[in-house]
Amino acid sequence: MTELAPRGSWAAVCQENAQLEDELRQNEKRMLHFRQVFAAKTAEFREALSEILGVEVAFYDNGQVRVTSQYDLRAAFAFQPAPRDAAEDSVRNNSGAARMQLVGQGEGEPQELPQLTRNWVEIEQSIPCFLASVTLECYDKWKREREMSGVGE
Repeated sequence: MTELAPRGSWAAVCQENAQLEDELRQNEKRMLHFRQVFAAKTAEFREALSEILGVEVAFYDNGQVRVTSQYDLRAAFAFQPAPRDAAEDSVRNNSGAARMQLVGQGEGEPQELPQLTRNWVEIEQSIPCFLASVTLECYDKWKREREMSGVGE
């Protein structure tokens, strides 16, 4: 024997279901808008990095970051967050910055790369200075090649 729900209860459940479906559609629409805004701002951020610092940046889900010189696309470097221990956590918390480590590089590289890596990454532990040095080297090489080919005259 099948039991039926009272008509008033059924109508209330149907109305509540319709309201929830409407809320779901609105939330999906809002999420789509947020994704579009986020994608646009991400592109704007990456373009600003390229224009200001001379590097193209790609962020990966595993925490790695690939940085490529806009002056030599073969000069690419991969960084990832360095493993932390308790001593590093206190340093990190005081400086406010996570430490990154160089984990890979492309085949294009300035001749001075081993020296730059040793000085800026290993001794000074300053990736920003390392990237600035690489950018300057790549820019000088790019400028010499342009001058030799007669481009920009």
